Amino acid sequence: MAKILIWPDISFEPGHFRPVVAIAQKLRNNGHTIHFLCTPECESIVSKYDFSYDLIFKDYYPVGYSTLAAQKPEEARSRIDHCQRIAEGCLETVINEFNPDLLIAGYFISLEALLIHYRHGVPFIITTTFLRHPNEDPVIASIRFLTYHAPEISSKLMNTADAEALTPYTGTLESYRAFVEPMEKNSIELITCPEILDYPEAAAQIAGKIESDYPETATSMITHYIEPSIVNESDSGFNPGDKYKLVYATAGSRVRDYLESARRLFKILERMIGVSGMENRYLNLAVGHDLQEEFIDKKRIRIDGGWASQTADLQFARSAVIHGGLATIKECIYFGVPPIVVPLGKDQMDNAQRVLLHKVGTMVMLDTLDENKLAKAILDAENDPDIRKNIQKMRDCFVEMEDSPESVKIINKFLGTLS
Repeated sequence: MAKILIWPDISFEPGHFRPVVAIAQKLRNNGHTIHFLCTPECESIVSKYDFSYDLIFKDYYPVGYSTLAAQKPEEARSRIDHCQRIAEGCLETVINEFNPDLLIAGYFISLEALLIHYRHGVPFIITTTFLRHPNEDPVIASIRFLTYHAPEISSKLMNTADAEALTPYTGTLESYRAFVEPMEKNSIELITCPEILDYPEAAAQIAGKIESDYPETATSMITHYIEPSIVNESDSGFNPGDKYKLVYATAGSRVRDYLESARRLFKILERMIGVSGMENRYLNLAVGHDLQEEFIDKKRIRIDGGWASQTADLQFARSAVIHGGLATIKECIYFGVPPIVVPLGKDQMDNAQRVLLHKVGTMVMLDTLDENKLAKAILDAENDPDIRKNIQKMRDCFVEMEDSPESVKIINKFLGTLS
């Protein structure tokens, strides 16, 4: 069995960690030895799941860094700084002590994985925890990062990492493409979501089934859609009893990125409980750390201000009002809970459109939303026969895929090519 090093992300992004944790749990159950890398503020995520781990970049990304970077962007560190340190060998002790056979790294640190490969000779796989567009694979993302910086900076980074290169790297597109070739030719990408939730044409392009609409950015990197990769914590959760229908609500783990919008959504939800037709409803509002001081428990309203065990709570929910993060959408489908998506930012509008396309939920826009419109959207999501049929069908598929995970089969096959 293999020793697998896992590094999901630099930033505090639970939605990027949890799908990778789900894969790690399956790999461990398959007999592999797992070890995580994480920054100090991500320790609170990794430490919940009984994996060994090392803290890295303690001086660069201390606890609270993400909040600081959001509030004062001018004080945020440039990613190129820690990339240069990796190229210079700052992770040598950690990597030598664990001596991994494979590195699994998140999409947003694809280039870091490549630097580790050059510096330490570790093969790697990339996990993509969102539904990307066909012209945004890890290879292209890495090239874009290199082209973003001044040629002399990117050249220094590449030449430091690959000190034995026969031809020094320069600040040209041809040179950048040569540098990322091991990612394109010798690595693979795992998208932690079933293909059936994506746009069909985009999924076909990404999986290489049809020609890309973006030939100028097309690469030969092999991509696989896999199981939904859900960490199931359904052994506990809030149950209001048979008297009430529970509506779960969340704005995700990154509320600070759209604090005012999240605040407004939760205020609307509070008012909605008094709307006609909502008398038998109970709200479970996962407001998060940033807003927990502003909301209190009320009649038929429960406030969760800490870490929400989302899969535990969803098992009791009739519907869920959510921000549109992919991880939350997948968890809703896995438990057969129709989502009412209120996009607040990032890729959430894209995800909401996927929910509508496959008719597994509804969508409402925050700028025109009030308590009556939200109540109607909830009732529509719960009672529409097509939504109920489609979400049950997709749920059955999700459960089957989790029971026989493609991730383990693909990773084991990849490991077999290394021996």
